[in-house]
Amino acid sequence: MRRYFLLTLSFGFFYFTAWSQEVTTILSDQGSYQLDFSDLDNIMWQFDRNYEIVVKQETDLDLLSNISLELDKDTEESLTNANIYIKHANGLNDSLPRDSFKLQPFDAIYSEYICRLPALQLFDTIEVSYSTTCQPHTNLIKWNIQQAYPVVQSCFQFMLPEGTVYHDHITDSRFLATEEARDTSLKIGRVTVPLKGLKLTFKAIPAFVDEVFSPQPEQVQPAALLAISDLFIGKIELYMPTWTEQVTDLAVSDYFGKQYRARAYYKWLADKASEIINTKYTRKLHLLKLYEFVHQEFEWDGSYGLIPSHSLSEMQDGDKRVNKAAMNMALLALLQEADLAAYPVLVTTTDQMPAYQEIPNLNQFNHFVIAVEIDREIVFVDAGDPLLPIGLIDNGLNRKKAIIIRNYKGSWVEIPDPESTSMILITFEVHEDLSATGSISANFEGYDAFNERHLLSADPNALYWKDRGLALSPDVRIDSVRFNHVKNLLMPFENKVYFHISPSADQEELAFNPIFYSFFNQLYFKETTRSTPVIFPSKIVEKVVFNATFQALKALRIPETLSIRTEDGVSVMSYKTSQQPNQLQCVFDIEIKDPTITPDNYQSLMIYLEQVYAKLNEPIVIGR
Repeated sequence: MRRYFLLTLSFGFFYFTAWSQEVTTILSDQGSYQLDFSDLDNIMWQFDRNYEIVVKQETDLDLLSNISLELDKDTEESLTNANIYIKHANGLNDSLPRDSFKLQPFDAIYSEYICRLPALQLFDTIEVSYSTTCQPHTNLIKWNIQQAYPVVQSCFQFMLPEGTVYHDHITDSRFLATEEARDTSLKIGRVTVPLKGLKLTFKAIPAFVDEVFSPQPEQVQPAALLAISDLFIGKIELYMPTWTEQVTDLAVSDYFGKQYRARAYYKWLADKASEIINTKYTRKLHLLKLYEFVHQEFEWDGSYGLIPSHSLSEMQDGDKRVNKAAMNMALLALLQEADLAAYPVLVTTTDQMPAYQEIPNLNQFNHFVIAVEIDREIVFVDAGDPLLPIGLIDNGLNRKKAIIIRNYKGSWVEIPDPESTSMILITFEVHEDLSATGSISANFEGYDAFNERHLLSADPNALYWKDRGLALSPDVRIDSVRFNHVKNLLMPFENKVYFHISPSADQEELAFNPIFYSFFNQLYFKETTRSTPVIFPSKIVEKVVFNATFQALKALRIPETLSIRTEDGVSVMSYKTSQQPNQLQCVFDIEIKDPTITPDNYQSLMIYLEQVYAKLNEPIVIGR
């Protein structure tokens, strides 16, 4: 049986795509940003884009028959002009104007316009041009260099008034062909406005396709970033402070810092939890009790956010369904009240870009977790899912680029990679008639414990152990399943399973799969090359001990001992078997010490996991 993780993962098959005459290709993709001075009383931020794509695959004819434009509602971006020009392979042409783009209803984040194209044919070329405007802002601007199709050339440029302070950054410069500083001037009435800018040209960019256990696209797709920090012109006054100033502003703000620092904001909550706060627990138990209290009082609505969806005052009598940030804010306030050293840690979710220190903009973060100092150890906590153990954070969060706020100051930190551990002991007694009785003791920690608690919550009768028993042997029947530490999130989740095999008059042997439950009993990787890192859910530690005794029978087949490791030493596997008269033992150990495997080590990893998989599928056979 495969060992599953209840995690947010990006699954699929990802391969490095080189284009040819048979592959749909973006010939050119150009985007530019500048200020629109046509109305001096209302200077706007203008974006122009033009891209050209040639359709060379049958499967793309339907996909590209609908052209979608997404505009950001937060900045009130509006579509000012749009046009599509189609050069058909048969020599005919089509042109679709602005009114061919229809605004779609019910999109909360973006305003989406869709233009439906006439029937496309292979080798048609589609040229899309559009312009948008919005109020000038300090939000992060992102130009995606890599797309779902290979790109021959991508060009990103911007022009700004001479005195503008801005920050730009290329997340991956592999495809950068040229970088050109630009300057010009603009005549507005009697005034000449000097402009400065940058033009970036990228070439020969392969298509992006998901790989198994790859980061989400937003994490690794090359992009050019731009953010304005200081701009004063006409009626526009934009200013974005330094990292230090932004963090301090957040720490003293009414909507964030004061929520957990000023007791007036959370007094009602502290009063309600006063019995827990005033009880003399150990620090770690105190943390657990307050963590449980928050989950009893509030329910996660499934959303994230750096800023709580509700203030602590609103949470007193208002909706108890709140976002993760609101639950963490409630917990942070109670930890402060209980005199535990606890600090907010700003993080990003894995469905968006990681934060870049080169762009001083706090808006890159969209969630926060809590760091608690306990006995010289930092314990990270993330409220929301009541079954997530203390010490773990939601696996849909980035750990690498985070900011911890202490004493109104922020510092960059990395949250340690988590570890998932499973320890399984199987004891078997096979009788002369080939019936058998036995037990399984299973101990789970980390995300494994999280997974097991979720399975039990969804299936209180633990019928999933029936499938696990069948994975051990098709003849196994589960008698009973017992659990320990179901609710105590500080302790490992323990199972005790009792099973039997009925006698069979016409059966000459019994076959067992001793490693019936493992993350590694499935082949994940089939492609021979890799362009992104392999990101496993966590560090992984597994140990399985299989003990069998038998009378008047013998072991007909036993897997050979094997010890292997990856070339980089990140993973080590040991499979040992031994036997004595009327008994045998099989011991399996494996560990992945670092969940991130670079593309350079992919081939070694793939060969290693194939060997592990083959070994785990070798049965033990006992017979007459």
